[in-house]
Amino acid sequence: LFCPLVANDIPERPHFNGVARYQVTYQEAFSTQLHNMLMVKDEWAREMVRLMDGTRTVEEIVEIIYAKMNAGQLPLLECKDDEGEKCTDKDEIICLLKKQILKKLVWFLENGALQ
Repeated sequence: LFCPLVANDIPERPHFNGVARYQVTYQEAFSTQLHNMLMVKDEWAREMVRLMDGTRTVEEIVEIIYAKMNAGQLPLLECKDDEGEKCTDKDEIICLLKKQILKKLVWFLENGALQ
């Protein structure tokens, strides 16, 4: 019997298997350790999966994705403050991005995608 490597909690340095990281380079769907297919439509979320090879912390991944958004390599997140105005403050955007990444990580964890 084969026991797949599936995380029980979000590790300090999140890790997706190499096949999943390769798949999101070319498509919106990737396979999990439990042989399920998950859809990831947001470009920044696919970049997040590609970066999660077990060598970076969530904070490092947030910084990389933010830098790519600022450089125009990824679309910016829709960010609005309490008054409904567009956020331009780096700290607010990074805070929102980290929340979104952690939310995705919980979803990935629940679906057996993290190692």
